[in-house]
Amino acid sequence: METVDVENTWSTLNISQTHITRYRAQYVRQQCQVLSLIQREGKGGDHMKLPISSVKSLGTKKILNVCVAPSRCQDSWRRLGRKAKSLISLKTSTQIPSVVSVQHPLARLASCYRSKYMNGRPISEFASLQKATKKWLETWRAFWLPALISNNKIDYAPFNSSLQQLHKNQTKPSHTILVNMVTEAYRDQETDILGRHGTKNFTFEEFLHHVLWTHDFGFQDPHWISVYDLCEPCARRYDHVVHMEAAREEVRDLLHLVHSPSPVDVTLHPIKLPDFHMYLSLPKLLLDKIIQLYWLDFHLFGYSEQFISESGRRVE
Repeated sequence: METVDVENTWSTLNISQTHITRYRAQYVRQQCQVLSLIQREGKGGDHMKLPISSVKSLGTKKILNVCVAPSRCQDSWRRLGRKAKSLISLKTSTQIPSVVSVQHPLARLASCYRSKYMNGRPISEFASLQKATKKWLETWRAFWLPALISNNKIDYAPFNSSLQQLHKNQTKPSHTILVNMVTEAYRDQETDILGRHGTKNFTFEEFLHHVLWTHDFGFQDPHWISVYDLCEPCARRYDHVVHMEAAREEVRDLLHLVHSPSPVDVTLHPIKLPDFHMYLSLPKLLLDKIIQLYWLDFHLFGYSEQFISESGRRVE
């Protein structure tokens, strides 16, 4: 499927960054109708809460509601929220602008790989760095242990048995359910697994296989689930779509709509362009599956599926 190059079209117009974010939101609503994309609010139920962060002004008055995936982007919005508490809101309306915060899908996946799988460093190094913290076991069971299972690096039978029980009970799959399943299925083997696989690491290709595996079984992780599924843009009305690659300029103009025109120190840091070199050596079939999985994010939010390698070769 071909993605409409929305950004190049809008860049020829003499409009502000605020108008660009509005046009993106209008384009999303239009495409939801054109493509007959039907979503129900709260499709994820109790296991997939809508990740809304509220930006508040002086007096804790809300000035923005932002849907953003758990990531560095979410941390940036939180920092902005703390900074915005010193602003004086000029809003007289009770309607609070809603925002979808997005980044290039391939950049988001690369960021997840670095954050959750230490950019290919071994499990033992992760353990030594994290074991002293309270979140060590939680992170191990949420990310590393499931990836060992999905890549067939440990015995698949305990997981398969739990999966059959899940289907028998007609339980709706989710990332939370996955964590509970692997915790119970491998509880007595965790120490042994870490001892036997402590020197193992996950390549970027293996991580992407894990992403596809979680999607196929319905165990989507909020860190890498598509923004389309996470923020439900065809079920909920958003007023603005912000590209994190241009966050500094776009958010500054956006804030001018809702607070006094005094200078704003926008603490959102632009996300670097994707490390496309990480994708150059991937099997074409795998890359095609990843593009297909995130096709609606590419299409709705104005990103191109094509990219240029460092050598100048176009990758499609």
